[in-house]
Amino acid sequence: TNPYFSGLIRGAERQAEATGHILVIGDSEENARAEARMVERLAPGVDGFLLGSSRLPDAKILQFDAAMPVVLVNRRVPGVTSVSPDQQGGTRQIVEHLVALGHRRAIFLAGPPESWLGRQRWAGISSAAKKHGLKVRRLGPYHPSVEGGLLAGEAALADGATAVIAHNDLMAIGALKRMKARGVSVPGDVSIVGFDDIFGADFCDPPLTTLSDRTE
Repeated sequence: TNPYFSGLIRGAERQAEATGHILVIGDSEENARAEARMVERLAPGVDGFLLGSSRLPDAKILQFDAAMPVVLVNRRVPGVTSVSPDQQGGTRQIVEHLVALGHRRAIFLAGPPESWLGRQRWAGISSAAKKHGLKVRRLGPYHPSVEGGLLAGEAALADGATAVIAHNDLMAIGALKRMKARGVSVPGDVSIVGFDDIFGADFCDPPLTTLSDRTE
């Protein structure tokens, strides 16, 4: 349900086809138990696994990696091949952008506590904010969806901060919708920033400010 993963799936399909493989897609719905069951059931019939934003504990991932090739996306476990965005550099850019706009206080709308990427984003934001004198507070967790963003946006309004950093673009879009419904001007009164640069982010009114993990 998150457009971010459509790009990941398309890229994996192209590479699988190029090497004579077939990509089998399974949706664990961000549930660690469902993810583990899926891997265990598919393991006898596949050559390896690409785990996107895995919710599995490190020990379980290491167990699977010992049995067959595993590549992680948006997750890191020492000793396991992985690909993930530069969260330190990305979050620094966000904080520097907000500070340049004159903001002195911001809110981070957190996603699921099980999200490794979410924890990395919060750590990067906290570190950069401290360096640049930006006061930042964490609210949540919220579901990483537009619906979760609507609730998070309401909480952000109650807090009174002038800058909002959302866990992902879906939450940012939800927060943007809630601000508009409440008559709050974005970016006039509140700045909102998301992560991932998903398809449709630039269709928002105003277009969503978001951090892309793609390179041109």
